[in-house]
Amino acid sequence: MGYFWHITDLHLDWAYSTKGDVAKSCWHMEHRQTNSPTHPPGHFGDYFCDSPWSLLESATQAMKSRQGDNVEFVLWTGDGLAHSTRRLIESHRLELLRNITDLLGRTFSSQFVFPVLGHEDGQGNNFHQLGELWRHWLPSEALQTFEKGGYYTIEQTKSRLRIIVLNTNFMRHDVKYLQTHSAAVKQRPGGIGDSSEYNNFHYHHQNHNHYRGNGNNGYSGSSVAATATHSSGGTVSALSGSDSHESQKQWDWLEEVLVKSNRNRETVYIVGHIPPGSDERQVGSLPNGHTTFSEKNNLRYLRLIRRHANIIRGQFFGHLHSDSFRIIYNEMGQPVSWIMIAPSVTPRKTNVGSNNPAMRLYKFDTDSGQVLDYTQYYLDLAAANTMGEAVWQAEYNLTNQYFGSGEVNAVALHNLADKFTSNDNPMFLKYYRANSKW
Repeated sequence: MGYFWHITDLHLDWAYSTKGDVAKSCWHMEHRQTNSPTHPPGHFGDYFCDSPWSLLESATQAMKSRQGDNVEFVLWTGDGLAHSTRRLIESHRLELLRNITDLLGRTFSSQFVFPVLGHEDGQGNNFHQLGELWRHWLPSEALQTFEKGGYYTIEQTKSRLRIIVLNTNFMRHDVKYLQTHSAAVKQRPGGIGDSSEYNNFHYHHQNHNHYRGNGNNGYSGSSVAATATHSSGGTVSALSGSDSHESQKQWDWLEEVLVKSNRNRETVYIVGHIPPGSDERQVGSLPNGHTTFSEKNNLRYLRLIRRHANIIRGQFFGHLHSDSFRIIYNEMGQPVSWIMIAPSVTPRKTNVGSNNPAMRLYKFDTDSGQVLDYTQYYLDLAAANTMGEAVWQAEYNLTNQYFGSGEVNAVALHNLADKFTSNDNPMFLKYYRANSKW
């Protein structure tokens, strides 16, 4: 039995100030807006703003004090940078990511951190720079695919668990990222659905809006990166830098990795930033800048998961700033796989509300990869700012809160979601309380 942390959407804001204007991302403005909220930003953050450095420090300190070195690895599923950093030049963005990387490296000096590209972390042309930044965590084979397309796979050599990390920016419904990446590739020497499928998910979410109180440590990169076959019949190398778009190459690579893992009887975790499916909390048209899978990519992803559900032990994503799970069903309507979406560290208010900072600790079988449980931690941000002390506390334990048994699987999650539809069901009441601001 072992443990791993999952953190996501840190959104570090370099310009956060306790003298700032909460209507202006908590930046220090010479002239405050007249209709601005009157309260000053707190030391550990504000519900209207992205994360100050003090919040990230408190989170990593809490992770270390809770579990020490008794963790196998850390999943960091993207969006290390604040929304406002889109306007920064690339060198400044990389420097901010370096600061976060150094913080995680100091905190988890004996463990690997597996980073994922979020949609705020790069503009499609910085894979090599980020690869250099994360070189101490990624073996050389993983770096080869990461520096080409921002995706990679890691094999845990002491067991048969394989971690597949996706660049979900290539799967977005908008074309901005793909256009940026294509333009960047052209500058390098030698550079290179069906909407009904959204109904094959079952959703659960809780927003944590509580205002109540190189090595040799068992991982190696995958050698699966060689030749992949296009549906058109041609072949390209996932490492070749050919003219084929990296988006297609990632799909071909993913399918090849899954086929090989199935053949070798490995178990698999799939990790990414943007989850498949739509945001179940969104009503009406998508807001500007909202990112989801395209329908075509959503369909393709579901087909791959169904085909290889027998070896996939978990899927872990972020991006939505909410505590959610989803269930994938086969063609006969049977639950075959599950997705966990972790809540964010940043407390910033989105179009569906604010949240308290959160992080998650998973318990799993290190031999089989079977997820056994998780504990959700959160920081009461208002209380922390009032007391001047960040006290991260356990909010709930998944199996004790909902299952009453020690295993996480698609059938158990399907049964839980089904109970939520019953009137006055105690499981739904627990979920509702966890979802409440009060």
